[in-house]
Amino acid sequence: MNERMQTEEKWRKMKHDRQQACSHRRGQRKWAIGLQHNFPDHLPRGICLLCGLVIHPAHWVDWVPGGGPGAMTLVTANMLYPVVQMIEDQDHALAVLRDVYFAAVDSLIASNEARYLSWLDFTYALARGAIHQQCEDNTKGYWR
Repeated sequence: MNERMQTEEKWRKMKHDRQQACSHRRGQRKWAIGLQHNFPDHLPRGICLLCGLVIHPAHWVDWVPGGGPGAMTLVTANMLYPVVQMIEDQDHALAVLRDVYFAAVDSLIASNEARYLSWLDFTYALARGAIHQQCEDNTKGYWR
């Protein structure tokens, strides 16, 4: 092997060792795994933000290791893939709560009960443009 191939093999082994030693957690509780959604099978992938490990679901590939194109081979899911699914479920639940929250803020504005909004609610509504629209639509002049 030439020098370049030896160096690449050394870096590959160092990366593998680092990923094996990584806990994939920040501190002791929070997972350090980010989600990726831009795949044709619509399944999320995880990426450890500390070591760069890609956590994938089970999928089929048309590649023979050490060779080239060949018969379809099933690649088993990474053993951390259930963690990726758990993080995905938590993100989805937070998105639903956020939508419910914005709907409640919108209904307060539409019913001219905006005086009950906190400063943070008012800021969110302002950023979304809801208050500006209410100013134009409001015939009672509440916002003027």
